[in-house]
Amino acid sequence: MSKFALQEHCFLITGVKRAAIYDLQSGDVYSIDERARSIVEQFESGVLISDIRVQGVSPEAVVKYLTSLETAGLGRFIGDSEAISKIELPKPHDLEFLWLEVTPGCNLFCMHCYAGSSPAIINLGKMTYADWVRVMREAYEFGCRRIQFIGGEPFLLHDQLIDLIVCAKAIGYEFVEVFTNCTLITDAWMDRLAENNVAIATSFYGPTAEVHERVTRVRGSFQKTLGAIKSLVARGIKVRIAMIVMKANQDYVAETIEFLRRETGVSDVSTDLVRPSGRGCNSEIVAEDLLRQRMRHKPDFPKCGPEDFQRRRYGHNCFSKEVCVTASGDVFPCVMERDRSYGNVLERSVPKILLSLRACQTRLLTKDQVEVCRDCEFRYACFDCRPKAHCGDSDGNFLAKPSDCSYNPYEGQWS
Repeated sequence: MSKFALQEHCFLITGVKRAAIYDLQSGDVYSIDERARSIVEQFESGVLISDIRVQGVSPEAVVKYLTSLETAGLGRFIGDSEAISKIELPKPHDLEFLWLEVTPGCNLFCMHCYAGSSPAIINLGKMTYADWVRVMREAYEFGCRRIQFIGGEPFLLHDQLIDLIVCAKAIGYEFVEVFTNCTLITDAWMDRLAENNVAIATSFYGPTAEVHERVTRVRGSFQKTLGAIKSLVARGIKVRIAMIVMKANQDYVAETIEFLRRETGVSDVSTDLVRPSGRGCNSEIVAEDLLRQRMRHKPDFPKCGPEDFQRRRYGHNCFSKEVCVTASGDVFPCVMERDRSYGNVLERSVPKILLSLRACQTRLLTKDQVEVCRDCEFRYACFDCRPKAHCGDSDGNFLAKPSDCSYNPYEGQWS
């Protein structure tokens, strides 16, 4: 065996200094130094093992390194005429998830609201029921099978929301969810949600009314939301809860999670730091200590399988598969990215908007275009939130490096 090659499921991704081997079968990402990078680059280009040359590395050490790669299942020795074909990674383009922001109005006035919603907003938008139905049909024909109704507070639409939900199920959507503050849901609506197998997502901010309502800024919202969650669970409706953490509730994270699981029986309780969108852009509400704690200081990435690698190599991990349509008909990459509109569904169809040059420039955005990240060997392994990255940048640069990453690819070191 005179040659060596990485396995069909293994890919070499180079940075400006180091490199990484992505094992898409196990999902592991292996960081390698400059000398190992040189060895891999040479044998991947077809150089014979006997001809591999790396300064300061003996031929025996080269063979020993190749043997270690074979032992790890990352590559194998092959003959002169043999070749290893990589697994196919077709470029993704279909829409997978659709947010319908059916109203900008809300009965609460949460201090961090990404959409800037409040009770003061009485304009419910320009979209009619027929417009929403057309958008759902067009998105479904474009490949979308998952949909979430959001606001503002979507239950301000009353029965029209239920009608839209029933329509979404009739069109064929496999997953339908409503993101609501759970303060307006009636028993009759809960019955309809259960009948149509609709999931509910909601936010909760603290273990007591004092903490929770410090964020919602509406008295009585704690008991209404808590009571509705219990009723939804009792009806067998799937509920997930997110605690958005900010300065007002940062001291109650563990207590809130324990409280919710104990009092509601909901196991799907997650946390997220407030993101810089809408009123969340107010730096005074950010939990800065927790933000610093969540800085990445080592390559502890989640597993990177074929789908993740494919998505990040050929497009954006979110924008390529998700889209948000507002009550005014405007189409945005996601609910938090309001600075880049793709167009308006009252003027053009969903497929025409998503296939437009303006949309493709964002949907197909990869880390190869992001400052600093484009020179990093881990660029396809980490999740990218563009709203958080560019809104957190002092210049508002859309292609700014994520502020929660401390890796310097030019030195190959974590700080």
